[in-house]
Amino acid sequence: TTRVAAEDHASTEHAWATVGDLLPTLPPSDEGIELLSRRLSRPLTIYKALLQLRLVPTSAPLHIHLLGADGREGRGAVATTEAFAPLRTLLRGQCPELRLLLCGPNCAEDDFSSMEVAWGQPALPPGTPPMSVEYSTALYHEFAAVFGGARRSEAPQLAVAFNAGVWGYDTWRDNVRLLHAAGG
Repeated sequence: TTRVAAEDHASTEHAWATVGDLLPTLPPSDEGIELLSRRLSRPLTIYKALLQLRLVPTSAPLHIHLLGADGREGRGAVATTEAFAPLRTLLRGQCPELRLLLCGPNCAEDDFSSMEVAWGQPALPPGTPPMSVEYSTALYHEFAAVFGGARRSEAPQLAVAFNAGVWGYDTWRDNVRLLHAAGG
């Protein structure tokens, strides 16, 4: 247990040291802290879950499914890439590729997401995993029923549902059962 605690402490220290490099200096105000929290909440939560479940480091692509996704996770490739840039930074050298599935009735890829960004993107530091994103407006269990069998090799190592209202919608029952049956 001492070794586990030391490894967890080292991972946490790495995360905080990396976070400092992720963001510009914020002006001293409550609004700045709120924006910082909004920007880092999902990436840091995912990263901590990956560490606690010992899913990183890995030599295989990392598949993460976001259930009940909406505009907060980004509408389109540019916005989603920006939303999860801190996670990619934290995963430097810990996985060869990050593959996200954003799934839910409020999840929509905007009309501009397939357009190339003509002005280019900043160069990524060595070891930063490339990221691919897939969007689906289906409920997760419906998506899995259609695509699940054909994509067994892409089963998620982690599935998350941020502020999904699990308590308020009966449709979540099928999603939870599906993930439980899959061993998640």
